[in-house]
Amino acid sequence: GAIFGLYAFFVVLLIAKVFPKKTGKAPLVASVIFIAINLITGFTLSGIDNAAHMGGLVAGITIGLGYYLAVYHRLEDEQTPDEVDKQSLSELT
Repeated sequence: GAIFGLYAFFVVLLIAKVFPKKTGKAPLVASVIFIAINLITGFTLSGIDNAAHMGGLVAGITIGLGYYLAVYHRLEDEQTPDEVDKQSLSELT
């Protein structure tokens, strides 16, 4: 469930285009494929608790949306994700 939550969180941020454009679509596609394969496996094999997987997905989506709205959405009018990334890097140096 926890791993599904992390993947769902990551997928929400990828869909919201929080990461720089150079990230591409590969992480999104790989994450969705991982989630799909594991859900299908959970539904077809016995002994796998899909309730935990679904709970992790719901929690990850909820937290991901909350994080996006709290942090990145308010920066959207001011800066693009690439500019935020450059600004973050310049603040570290």
